[in-house]
Amino acid sequence: MGLFKVNIGFAAERILRELKGSKKLSEKQVFEFSMGCKAFLIKMVKKLVDKSPLTYSVVRYMNFLDPRIFIAKKETSAEKLTRILRIMSEAGRISNNECDKVML
Repeated sequence: MGLFKVNIGFAAERILRELKGSKKLSEKQVFEFSMGCKAFLIKMVKKLVDKSPLTYSVVRYMNFLDPRIFIAKKETSAEKLTRILRIMSEAGRISNNECDKVML
């Protein structure tokens, strides 16, 4: 795929070729359509990434709950638990006393 080439699917490619062949679309219009598709895809992926749970630190830290990770990396897992508790405490979801109980 070229630098400016966007995969728009077989059906759309066929229709674009037909319209271009019958002189209903110019090369410039086909290029503008491809760039519009590319801009749409970039915005859509950006929106998905922004709304992804992985952008939230709590979700990223929760991987320590995997028993394999917890056993293999005990210190790292404890640090991640501490970070999660701190975030939850600052958000008012859990009290500091409850955090202390969990850490003991």
